[in-house]
Amino acid sequence: MPHCPSPIPPEPMTDTQRLETLELKCMELENTVQALNDQLVQQFRDFQRLTQEIVRLEARIDTVQTSADSNNDGHEVPPHY
Repeated sequence: MPHCPSPIPPEPMTDTQRLETLELKCMELENTVQALNDQLVQQFRDFQRLTQEIVRLEARIDTVQTSADSNNDGHEVPPHY
């Protein structure tokens, strides 16, 4: 179906209307940028926390492995058990 032009052309915007429209769009963009920045900051904090947790868990694993190795002291169970 072909596109039919609107019977009434839109009225041109006044300078005041154009300015108000641009100001509203600018405010929306500022709000979006702030929301994105807040998310980025939160993700960075989460990343730092998780990185510290990985370091802590790796150190704990090393401690457990060292403890297990020192507890064996050659008293390993033969493979046929």
